Amino acid sequence: MKDDYHESFTADDIQNFPSVVDRFYEKFRYSYQTEENHLVLAHSNGIVLVQLCPEHPVFQSGIAEISYDVGQVDRSNNEVKGKSKRGGLVLQERTQLAVIRSKDGKEYKIVSPLAGKLVEVNKSLAENPDLVRKEGDGYVAIILPKQDVLKKEKVKWEQIGGPIVRIENV
Repeated sequence: MKDDYHESFTADDIQNFPSVVDRFYEKFRYSYQTEENHLVLAHSNGIVLVQLCPEHPVFQSGIAEISYDVGQVDRSNNEVKGKSKRGGLVLQERTQLAVIRSKDGKEYKIVSPLAGKLVEVNKSLAENPDLVRKEGDGYVAIILPKQDVLKKEKVKWEQIGGPIVRIENV
């Protein structure tokens, strides 16, 4: 069976097609420390992904290790169940999620940019720390905030780029 719709795409169409992040997430900069900014990706369904901004100082010297073992709790052992994410660790703004060690020995804290439930941490970063550079796939944690909290926090954060890219009649 011939598929005229898919055959109509050119290499330029595919190369210029917006990424999943550009299509479904709003991007914000959350200022934690002077230069240790976090990238917050807010999905239209309310889920928030926490990443590092491209200008984060850890990228200058390289990443040696990412650990979710902070204080008395290992965030990678967090387990949630069901639609309401029962069992998810309750976070407050600036709750530490992870620590990143650079190749020059410095440590950087990754913190929650808002209150909510910790849904998941990206365990694949432990095996491949350089994955943190990749927008979307390099998330440190996924947080489920209450919708009113998310709305209030979005006003405080600096938006990066434009609104969500809508694709129509492609």
